[in-house]
Amino acid sequence: MKKFLAISILGLGTLSCSTWLPVENAIPTNPDCICTLEYAPVCVKGDGVIYRFPNACAAFCEGYTQDDFINHCPPE
Repeated sequence: MKKFLAISILGLGTLSCSTWLPVENAIPTNPDCICTLEYAPVCVKGDGVIYRFPNACAAFCEGYTQDDFINHCPPE
């Protein structure tokens, strides 16, 4: 029981030390770019904020690359 309690406390401590960044829904601004309206969100980290784009095409149009994508978008 003591091991379970210690592991639980350590786990909560790890979660509380995580750095959470605000998430903003990005609005594509490049009028020359044409993307589908498919909603398959991708997120990129930039300037202390996580930007959520509706799909990879919209992120590419704003100058982001596949290397800029983060693994998982935070829940909405």
